[in-house]
Amino acid sequence: MLLGNPKRYRKIIREYAMIALMYFTGIRVEELCNLKLSDVQIHERSGWIYIYGKDNKQRKVDLNKSIRKVLKQYKKEYQGNLKGEYLFDSQRSNQVTTRGVQHIVTIMLHD
Repeated sequence: MLLGNPKRYRKIIREYAMIALMYFTGIRVEELCNLKLSDVQIHERSGWIYIYGKDNKQRKVDLNKSIRKVLKQYKKEYQGNLKGEYLFDSQRSNQVTTRGVQHIVTIMLHD
């Protein structure tokens, strides 16, 4: 049961936040992996992320209400439990890898 298993619930929130962030903003997998907590700004009526893409070029991407809600829930669940400065960590590292994100997407597509 999903609600009876807090670890599974947190994992689903994390995976959904990753997929939703890529979908709503159009960022690349590598950009998602390199996203730091300090790059995310969420306010009641606005929000944005700073993305560092190819050639280390910075761009600001606005967040709509839906993704702000998802990210708020994710940050609430993981507050104080992240291993480092990155928005998404993994079991083994303070930063999720591109291969790890690709694996999550593949699993979600086949479920």
